[in-house]
Amino acid sequence: MRTVISTERTKMMWGAALLLLCLFAQAIGFARSASITFDEGPHLAIGYATLRTGDFRLQPIHIHPPLANEMAAAPLLLQTDLPDPRSIDGWEIASLSAVSDAIVWQYPHPRRMAFAARFPIIAMTLLLGALVYRWATDLFGPPAGLMALFLLTFDPNIIAHGSLVTTDMAVVVWGTAALFLTGRYLRLARRRYLGMAGLALGAALASKVSAISLIPPIGLLCLIGPRRYSWRRRLAGVVMGGILAGITLWAVYGFEVGFWHSLPFPIPAITHLKIYQALREHYQLGHPAFLLGQNGEHGWWYYFPVAFLLKTPLPTMILLGVAGIRAVRWGEDEWRSGETICRWGPMTIYPLLYLISSLFSSVNIGYRHLLPLLPFAYIAISQVVNWKWPPLGRLVLQTMLVWLLWGTVRLFPDYLAFFNALAGGAEGGYRYLVDSNLDWGQNLWQLRDWMDEQHVERVYYA
Repeated sequence: MRTVISTERTKMMWGAALLLLCLFAQAIGFARSASITFDEGPHLAIGYATLRTGDFRLQPIHIHPPLANEMAAAPLLLQTDLPDPRSIDGWEIASLSAVSDAIVWQYPHPRRMAFAARFPIIAMTLLLGALVYRWATDLFGPPAGLMALFLLTFDPNIIAHGSLVTTDMAVVVWGTAALFLTGRYLRLARRRYLGMAGLALGAALASKVSAISLIPPIGLLCLIGPRRYSWRRRLAGVVMGGILAGITLWAVYGFEVGFWHSLPFPIPAITHLKIYQALREHYQLGHPAFLLGQNGEHGWWYYFPVAFLLKTPLPTMILLGVAGIRAVRWGEDEWRSGETICRWGPMTIYPLLYLISSLFSSVNIGYRHLLPLLPFAYIAISQVVNWKWPPLGRLVLQTMLVWLLWGTVRLFPDYLAFFNALAGGAEGGYRYLVDSNLDWGQNLWQLRDWMDEQHVERVYYA
């Protein structure tokens, strides 16, 4: 019996490895073909400048913590033909545009730079795939793990944003890891998982400012359980996890300290506080956005629901709806049980809070801000493979997966511009959403190649 189980698990692990290889191939293909997008330039320049100088002066201007940018820029330290940031005109006044121009936009080998910098992001995307597989396997078994990983592997949004130098994939990976480890702490009552969750939370906070939304659900979950622990012990666990997260964040800033306005004592990681102040001002001023033919500065409450409906693959949405209906019908008594809270709490509390908060966001710049929700959607859907389907239902499920597979494979390598059939595909997407949802400058190299072939000297780009 054990031999049979071991053989089945081995097959599932080989299946997971094959899916991760498919994800890697698609991501590499996109990373090699896509030109440096508009946002990648500043991310990459700041990451390189910070690594080279140890100076965080550009972070509050960019309104992003340094970790994800530094990870992406690390391979550039091997390139000896990049300028010293301190020698750039505009460095002293923290001119983000001047530093980006000198390091990225004027670099004579952009393809080499882009591919090298995107590789660490692709590695994080593969880590996300492994996390999703493991979490779904823990909850529902190896077939569910494969199902969740399949949904992730053939999601055009994951492939695209998981191959670009931004902070989006980093916060998804570290946030998912923090909640996964919190779930293991709740179920197994082992403090080492809580410690690792604290480290992952610190990495998330050091990657993107939106990671602050992870703190309330993780803190609440740690206070709820494990039930065998006393309230005092649970509270001590929360404090321990918080301290580890804080130390991790502080370490990313080189254990810097500084003074904040009139406060008489120094503050650790003072740059991080400056970033949040800049973010607050940014939200007050608003950000240019486009939705359904409208232009605005302060967003629309329905921006992200519309983006989700138009850019999520239809098979994924349909299966998520089926899983959601089943969950609602599951029964009130089941939801109240302690075991259910330990299993489902880490998967549901954060996504629900994040989704609700997105309705009040005044910065509506892309579906990519919904990426933190996707791992939980894949895991929730994955349980459907364990249901007792009638033959017709099983055929429908298989058809959904083939639909997703074919719909993604045929896009290669234009994953970023993906829109589902509700929007009329990528050709109709411009009517509803733009910016990082459609055209982020990812095809400018192809435009240059076309101009050379057609002997066109100048074009007007809008």
